[in-house]
This record gives sequence, structure tokens and C-alpha cells, in this order.
Amino acid sequence: MTKSIRLITSLLFVLFISVESYSQCLSRGAGGGRGGSSNFSIELGAGTPIPISPSNDLKLGDAKKVELGLRYLPEGNLFGVRGYYSYSGLSDSGAEPSDHGNSLKIHRIELQGIYMLDDLFNIPDQSIFELESYLGLGAALGKPSSTSGTNKMLASTIGLRPRFLIDNNRLHAYLDVSYGVLMNQQYDYAGERVPNADRSSLGSMANVSIGLSYRL
Repeated sequence: MTKSIRLITSLLFVLFISVESYSQCLSRGAGGGRGGSSNFSIELGAGTPIPISPSNDLKLGDAKKVELGLRYLPEGNLFGVRGYYSYSGLSDSGAEPSDHGNSLKIHRIELQGIYMLDDLFNIPDQSIFELESYLGLGAALGKPSSTSGTNKMLASTIGLRPRFLIDNNRLHAYLDVSYGVLMNQQYDYAGERVPNADRSSLGSMANVSIGLSYRL
């Protein structure tokens, strides 16, 4: 795992612990009422991108991802929003070796609209399982290893996120499966410029991640 991923993971862990401590203090100050009544949840996950285009020779373990989200969904409501950030580190080990490391790092920020599918699939309110769908739009910044410059891109994502209740309507585990597109992707996953790339060039990848969601 790269130093950047370790740093981001450490910062997110500290943030999660801080939020947990703050929430417990609020709960004690309120006389021990039911916790987790906030409409906001903080989310932390990790997984792997599966690049589709541009063409590549990535192997298992060549791509890693960490993600952080702040979710707003009023209790009992089907619609919500999420502020989302992810960092993906990709290194094409199957590409022709170079002196720059054959890698591409992608920072992605999106605003995602959420729609809960529980009613559509007749999932009871008392179930520990819920099913979330989402659509996101935002921006991404690519940092290829072959140059000191950056690649500014538009980003969009569509995904499904099954969630499983772990503790008292506050802590959920989730599995996230999504498909994302990057518009104006000028570099491949080995950090090399894509021949004839222009502003209409598209990159795409599937993503699989697991994580935790904590209602504040």
C-alpha cells in the first residue's frame, strides 16, 4: 500500500474515533436516550477499482481504493444526498516497464443523490437489511507518474449499496458495487498519455468496496 493510502486511512481512522467520542458525550449529556437519531452518517470504506477503459493489463492487486462519505438521509425518507471523496492508486504491472513507475493516482469528489429501494422490494422497516441506489456527479484529478502535471476530469458514478445493521440503528456495514466514468481522461493506468486523447476521451471502471456507515 502506498504512503498516500496509509496517510488517508490514518486520518479517516482518527476522524471516526473523534466522531464516536463526541457522539457518546452527547448521548450521556442527554440522559441516555436512544442514540443515532441524527440524519447524518459518516462512511469509511476500501476496495478495488476494476478499470475497463482505456485498455490495460492490470492484475489483481494493482488497484486500490479508499473512500469517505458524509450521508444525509432523514429517517423514514427514501431520498438523500452524500458528499463523497475517494482516492484510487492504480499501477499497471502488465505494461512495458518504464523509469517513472507505471502508475496513475485519481482523487475524486462527487455529490451523490440517494434513493432507497426498500419499498420497491418490500423490505420491512424492521429489517436489518436495506438497499440503497445512488447517482453521483463531480470532478476528478489524475496524477500520472510520467509527468509532473495533472489531468482534470469530470466524474459520474451509478451504484448500488446493500447495507446491514450491526448496532442499534447507528452502525451499518455495507457492500458497494458501482460503475464510474471519467470524461477527459488523458492518461492510461500506467501513467502514459493515451494516443489521440482529447476532451471527449472517456475512461471507465467498475468499483467494489466494503465499509462502515455510522449514524451520528
